[in-house]
Amino acid sequence: MPYLSSINYTKLDELTLASEYVPVPKTDAVVSYESLVRNEQHGIDKFIPENMNEPVSVKVLLDTVDPSEKRMKESYFETRRVERPTPVKLRELLLNLEDKLIAIPVADSFEGRNSLLNYIPDSNSLNRSTINARTDISQIIQQLQKRDDQFSPQHHLYILIENAWQYVKGSPLGQDLVSLREQIKEVFEELYNDQQ
Repeated sequence: MPYLSSINYTKLDELTLASEYVPVPKTDAVVSYESLVRNEQHGIDKFIPENMNEPVSVKVLLDTVDPSEKRMKESYFETRRVERPTPVKLRELLLNLEDKLIAIPVADSFEGRNSLLNYIPDSNSLNRSTINARTDISQIIQQLQKRDDQFSPQHHLYILIENAWQYVKGSPLGQDLVSLREQIKEVFEELYNDQQ
């Protein structure tokens, strides 16, 4: 079982994620590198590895292999075939958007949620939930958000918000959607203009 070390970066690139492990300091335990990265992506700070009784810090373990600045770079995630984590500020706005969309009466039915996808190219390729409205809305938002780094009227998430606004324009919920759209646009500009 290969172990990662912060010293041997050439070996790191040769290994596949499936066989990379990070040792837990002062124990005999090891944790899958991929599992640590996934935990970090989902904002999980600590977890209890198999065969251990105490939680360990995801960040501390990952920092023994790679500094956090390196992990956050686009190229780092691409070379490791791992998605970039959604920044906290954007994640909070997307959760707020989820709450707003689920409050629209049309979102109660699968057919109604389909209408929120009008004019969105390839919307039939999205992973969807026909059973649970919140899960469906959450999956739609997550997938559309990742389709482009430029939040413009052509961005699929922008179109989703516009479609939802059509059902509630003139109401406080409609005003909330317009405000949220502008906040999301600002965060996209901050995040993705910095990377160019």
